[in-house]
Amino acid sequence: MLEAYDRFRGEVNPVDEHPLLGRYVGRAEDGPPVPCDDNGRPDPLVMTVVVTVVNELRQHDSSGKWLGANLFVPDTSARASLTELDLAALEGIDMLADVCRRPEARLDHKTHLVRTGLARRVPPAGLARLASHSEDWGGIEHGELKPLRVLSTRYVDDFDFYENRVAAQLVDRLDEHLRKRLRELALLAAGIADLEEYDRALGNRQSWRKHERTARLIATAVEDRTASTAAIRESADTFTKLRTRLRILFGSTVMRQANRRIRLPLRLVRTNLFVNERRYRKVGELWETWAVHETATADRRREDDAGFFSAYNTYVALLTIRALIILGYALDGDTPLPGVDVPVRLHRNGEVLVCTIDRAGCLTISVEGKALTRVVPLCHNLTAPVPDNTRRKWIDQICSVENAIIVYPGVRDERRQLTPEVWSVLHSSQRGIVPISPVEIEGEERLARALRWPLQAARYVSGYPVVLLSQVKLPDADWYRVGARGKVEILRRPDDAEFAALTTANKSDPPRMRGDNELRHFIDQLDEADRRLAVLNTCPLCPNGRAVMTARPDDTFVCRCDSCSTTWGLNPCGNCHERYPFLWPRNAVVDTEHGDRLDMTAGADLLAEPCAAPSDHPVPRFRCCWCDHCADAPNCGCTPRPGHTFAPPGRSGGDPPKQRR
Repeated sequence: MLEAYDRFRGEVNPVDEHPLLGRYVGRAEDGPPVPCDDNGRPDPLVMTVVVTVVNELRQHDSSGKWLGANLFVPDTSARASLTELDLAALEGIDMLADVCRRPEARLDHKTHLVRTGLARRVPPAGLARLASHSEDWGGIEHGELKPLRVLSTRYVDDFDFYENRVAAQLVDRLDEHLRKRLRELALLAAGIADLEEYDRALGNRQSWRKHERTARLIATAVEDRTASTAAIRESADTFTKLRTRLRILFGSTVMRQANRRIRLPLRLVRTNLFVNERRYRKVGELWETWAVHETATADRRREDDAGFFSAYNTYVALLTIRALIILGYALDGDTPLPGVDVPVRLHRNGEVLVCTIDRAGCLTISVEGKALTRVVPLCHNLTAPVPDNTRRKWIDQICSVENAIIVYPGVRDERRQLTPEVWSVLHSSQRGIVPISPVEIEGEERLARALRWPLQAARYVSGYPVVLLSQVKLPDADWYRVGARGKVEILRRPDDAEFAALTTANKSDPPRMRGDNELRHFIDQLDEADRRLAVLNTCPLCPNGRAVMTARPDDTFVCRCDSCSTTWGLNPCGNCHERYPFLWPRNAVVDTEHGDRLDMTAGADLLAEPCAAPSDHPVPRFRCCWCDHCADAPNCGCTPRPGHTFAPPGRSGGDPPKQRR
């Protein structure tokens, strides 16, 4: 699936079908395709900000520049300020309203069928019509025709001509412009509101690492937050009042009688009215200002379409590296901006991650040459307003991709319009489908939690217990379990006393060299098992934190960090009988209402979602990641949320959970 997507991204034909999402209408000069508006085109503000931010960062070669750069919306105050068209609309609204209510008219004549006594002037065509329509005859007397109804000419005012069409269509276009401006301000205001909510959350009980990351994020996101808030509020109030005045004009004479569907050229024709009549001259000037703004907007949109795909790939790569740093990894030296054929190396406790980006923009994370996961930037907005069957097709295609994190430029207010079932699918770190855009500052935390699953959670499930093959004598102890066909399942590292008991049990006389060799071989395997278990008992939140692993039944374990008191491990599910990983930092208070609240209250410091029901235990109940079943259901009163059932790592999404023995 991903290979077909990669080939499409590099070799797409302008009329080809996207193997995941549908049809394109064009392509950029450097190869990436340009999507249709109704096929998930990202929000214009998102596209503009991504292109602007990435173009500025491409001028820096050192990692110190792009690691600390603001990836949130820059110059918010400038974007919220009034443009030249906004000022012209405020100045010209009075003249435009006057023209719409008291327009100039041309004298025109119309013919209509009336009774003979009401007819004022009968055109020649009326006599011809009367001869062929006997139903309009009143009778024939003395050889003369007595008409009952005839066509009569009546003079009327005609408002449907070029100048009034310009005024009517200008009202429509200004209304659409103000709608877009209000939406842009709403996105900016939502981002500022997120910052303020994050700021208030600093006073709540939470993990001190999450507290530190949030404070640093707020400090670098928007420097002029107070000025930005005031500018957004003032501009939004101005646009709302102006749009209200425009929409009142929809009942005026020009809006009702002038043709608003005929396509008019952007270049204004200089007629007598536009030159000599003061009101129409002001309307013409306002039209020209709008035309200049529309042309500039179209040019900027084409530039954004051409550069967005490569820019979004770089943007996602930057966030991925910064998300890995949140997970405790550190860059190896000064690294240039991530790009094609520019590998980025990170290390954590002796483990080295290598991040490579292919020509399609997909970022592969590998350890010792083995790919752990791929981060695939999908430049479509999966939450865009499209038909339900189209979105369902997208979801089916995306969910069929395995071992990948799908990142798309979605925005919060569009997700809120979706049903809870669809929302839970399109915003799920467990599934590896996450919305990332520059208008939502929690993108790093969201992506870090999604990366925590393939980098840590998958190892918890697949790496425990460690299975060895051995024929040595084992003493009675709880650090191992004997399996079938000579297999030994190592549940934890044996301590010194248990290790001495193992040596004593296999103590042999010199002639029995074979037993000594088997013991040495088994001890070597134990050392390898210890290295594999060290990955599991290393604290996920503090790289230097260690814990003693406590083995539990059903092939599960629990660890508690001796440095930060974080608890993690594997829990058994009583519903699907699968094991699922959990992580719980000290002092965490998590809101599980939906994905956005999880991002805000827990961020990257979470795996399985905690149960929403209150609990008095230091570590709460968790929902199974595979079937969404709560560990204490139905006693806790919670119910599974729709859309969360999926398969553990290593199985296809359609396979049902297997019963564990």
